[in-house]
Amino acid sequence: MGVEELGARFSATFQEFAECTPLVWGPLGSALVEAVAPVSGDRVLDVCCGAGASAIPAAIAAGPTGSVDAVDLAGGLLALGEKFAGQQGVTNIGFAEADVTAWQLPDGTDAYDVVQSSFGIFFLPDMDDSVRRLVGMLRPGGKFGATVWRAGVFEDYGKALFDVAERYRPDVRRNGDGPPEPITRINRAESLRTWLDEIGLTAPTVRTVARSVPLTQEFAWAFVLGSGFRRVVEGLAPEQVRALRADFLAQLDERGVRELDLTTLVGVGHRPE
Repeated sequence: MGVEELGARFSATFQEFAECTPLVWGPLGSALVEAVAPVSGDRVLDVCCGAGASAIPAAIAAGPTGSVDAVDLAGGLLALGEKFAGQQGVTNIGFAEADVTAWQLPDGTDAYDVVQSSFGIFFLPDMDDSVRRLVGMLRPGGKFGATVWRAGVFEDYGKALFDVAERYRPDVRRNGDGPPEPITRINRAESLRTWLDEIGLTAPTVRTVARSVPLTQEFAWAFVLGSGFRRVVEGLAPEQVRALRADFLAQLDERGVRELDLTTLVGVGHRPE
């Protein structure tokens, strides 16, 4: 998928993304910021920032003498992030619609203190090279942090969704179809720790954040539309989407899928001094 198509897909999620934020993106974004621990005066780059789930708490931690550059391709989510930041009175954050793989340090800036990405690095083309470039924007000793889904999350939920979606879109690609996705290289604690070491970071650590959310009908469908699962409805007519929704919710109930596993790995490392 090209960067423009990816940006358009996530822009389209903004309404449902907002609905999911209190249960999903907000708590897990805060977990990332807790791990990288920006301090007052820090300059932070938030990669694939979405609606600011990690960028906004980072800006709060960095305080009025610090700042956050929040970069994403999804204009719809960026507008939502600006709204959220305004509601919280956070002014030391700049949301930029841009391809982070071409991002340059702002004029007058020689380095960031923190580079972070909440569920974004596995979408980057050439993940290793892209992240090495981002790490190169850190000052010596600066911190890089990222969150990824742990292997096995969404398994029962995703199987029910794709079993139903195939009735409406026989060409729909399930998770795991085709060549291995980049996330499969880093979605276990040890493999993520090893990867952080391989890209040149020192003292890598990985923390597992256990989280699950009850699957009400409203949340179960909002997460389809407010995440990468949205691809199952792309190109369908409105009546097909409504039918798919009803069938999916019925499948969750029939299979006894009552919770959504959101277990997350938080990896952190330092640029060598």
